Order: sequence, then structure tokens, then C-alpha cells
Amino acid sequence: MNAISKELEQGFFTQSVIGDQPYPSYELRNILACLGEWGDVEFVESVLKRVGLDWERLWEEPSMPTHRLLQTLDLVRERYATPGLGCAIGQSYTLASLGEIGVQVATCRTLGEALVLVERNYDQLGVVMDKSLTLQGDQVVVRHYNVSGLDHETLDFLMEICIAAFFTVAREVAGFDFPLRYVSFTREPPTDQKIYRLVFGDQLRFSQPFIEWAFDVRLLEEPVRVHLPDATPMQEQPTYLQFTAWDETSLVQRISDMLYASRGFPELPEIARRLNMSPRTLRRRLATAGINYQRLLNRIRCQQAIALLQEEALAVDDIADRLGFTEVANFRHAFKKWLGLPPGAVRSV
Repeated sequence: MNAISKELEQGFFTQSVIGDQPYPSYELRNILACLGEWGDVEFVESVLKRVGLDWERLWEEPSMPTHRLLQTLDLVRERYATPGLGCAIGQSYTLASLGEIGVQVATCRTLGEALVLVERNYDQLGVVMDKSLTLQGDQVVVRHYNVSGLDHETLDFLMEICIAAFFTVAREVAGFDFPLRYVSFTREPPTDQKIYRLVFGDQLRFSQPFIEWAFDVRLLEEPVRVHLPDATPMQEQPTYLQFTAWDETSLVQRISDMLYASRGFPELPEIARRLNMSPRTLRRRLATAGINYQRLLNRIRCQQAIALLQEEALAVDDIADRLGFTEVANFRHAFKKWLGLPPGAVRSV
């Protein structure tokens, strides 16, 4: 459990992608394939055309810009407008449908090793929310943070898919019904909760401040009981895989790297100068990627704030100062605007 304990000690993971950052193609393949199996083939073809893709490219290319995935989710959600649709889609996932990371999970000896492998290679799974992963008593608690300010309806839909897929695949890997202690959603409770209870059980919570779920830490000691033809049993600790889809030309990634490395938070004209383009061109290219500079800046500051808030020794006043706020009240106001919650809500993890 040593490697697992180290992963849990890290606490907050800044893993989310946005804009033109690459998102693994398997997600969109699985979603559209599921809709196709339900008989909505004409709609699937129209969606691919709207986002500038076709089935051949979707199967051949390892990744796509994240904004294309989000655009597709909007189209699907608008067509169906069905609470719990994401849960139904997530149930269609299998370990083999996850691509290379699925093959590697099948080589792990225990569920704990599989968790470490996934956490070290989350770029191969794709994620639009950052998260904290902590051990609280005898349970592992996973809490998600909307640091990118994504639309809540689209975000709820995608997280339904992701959490349902996680536990559907976990059941396949474990060989038994993987029990949840609870699962929380930020959305209002739907009138019909049947599909939610079918997927997650009865420990459901709605209208919560965070999307969050928990399971018994002892489950991580259970052996992996699934085998894939291409999987060779793992002999060493889970490692970092090479994500061939990573795109060094991602404008969002280049700007994010600059912001992380900067002292203070440069204005857009300064970033444009470093990128050898005009401010107008930079704004236009970011808009094409479905994002703007202020959202990117807020995202970085929000990530840094969450990481600092999880250090108990730091007072909120000190955190505000580190993030460049002259008044702590301004920091509290900005933080609530970013996450919809006060800083103290994050400290309660």
C-alpha cells in the first residue's frame, strides 16, 4: 500500500484539460457508439459533421481538442435532455474500450496498483475537472473541482458518464459489485432517480457543493480479476506511460506553462508578445478553441488557491497575498466567483 499512500498524500491533482488541449478520442468514440447502438445513427453522423470529424478519423487519431468533445456533449445533451443519460452511457464502457490504459490496468496485481497507474497516467483517460484524492478514516474520498468554469449542465452530463464508467469498469476489473460509500452531485435531484440508483446504489446525494464520491480503502487490496489478450502481468510498480496524443502546439498549454512559470500574472498583451503574435490574434485563436484569456488566468489562480488552501498551516490572508490580491476580501470574492463557494468549503475536504 506504500505507493497508494503516496498518491493519497498528494491530495490535489491539477489534471484537467480545456480549449485546444488534447483529450483522448476514446471518450467520444464510446459516447457516439453507444448512441448508435440505441439506433440514433443519423444523429451520430450529423454530430460528427458538425464538429468536423468522421468515424475513420475518430478511430485513427488518439486525441482531439477538448473543445470538440465539449461541443459534442452540448449537442447530445440538447437532443436528449434526459436526466441520468450520462449514467446510461457510462454503463456501456468496458476495460478494453479505454485503449492502452485499459490494457495496462489488466496487468496490475491489485486494485490499488490499478488506481496508482490511472492517477499517474490520467492524461490517457481525459479529465475536465481537477480533483483531490484523500484518505478519510477508512474511506478514499474523491472530490472534483470545476476550475475551468465550465457550463454546469454539460459538466454534470460528462461527470455522470465518467463516474458511471469508472465504477462499471471497476466492477469488471474486481470481479464483483464494487460498492460506493456515497456519490454526490451538484445538480438538483431529478424526479426519476431510477438510473442513478441502478448504477450507484442508494447512497446518492444531490444539490451538494461538490461532485464527490467515496469507497472503502480496503477494496484497494483486492486482486485484479480480469484478463485482456494483450496484457502481460506487471512485475514492478505502476509507471508513467507515454501519451502519444500530447500536442506541443496546444496554445492553451503554452499559455498555461507561461502562467505557471511567471512571477505574478501577466496581462494578455505581454503573453501575446512572448508568443510573437498580436493581442488581437491571440484573442481570436483562443476564441476558436472555445476559451478566453481571463478564463485561463482564473483557472491557474484557482488551481493555485486550492493547492494552498489544503496546506493547513497557511492562513487565508497569506494565500491571498501569494496570489497577488491586495485585500483578502477581494480574494474571497474572486474565489467564490471561480468555484461558487467560499475558500473555507475547500478546506473542509
